[in-house]
Amino acid sequence: MLTLVTGATGFLGEFVIRRLSRAGRPLAGFVRPTSDTVTLTALGVEIRTGDLADCDSLAQAMAGVETLVNLASLGFGHAPNLVRAAREAGVRRAVFIGTTAVFT
Repeated sequence: MLTLVTGATGFLGEFVIRRLSRAGRPLAGFVRPTSDTVTLTALGVEIRTGDLADCDSLAQAMAGVETLVNLASLGFGHAPNLVRAAREAGVRRAVFIGTTAVFT
């Protein structure tokens, strides 16, 4: 029943993580190795590191995941990697949220 959140350390990511955490969902955050994960760790979120362009790290991050919540930018061509990794891992549900905030 694990939910993986990409973009977990961003503004929206922190909000979504807090909401899901209050709902009692077991959570993992997919973050860059250099990300500040203090808030996530304090909330009991499992940290899974990698890069959206790296299919191997995505595959490892998706292990045991039932639901994917993607908050990371899709503007850099990462959607096919995410979808492929989710399918191969047997992820049952996925929510993709996009924004133009990087440009506005």
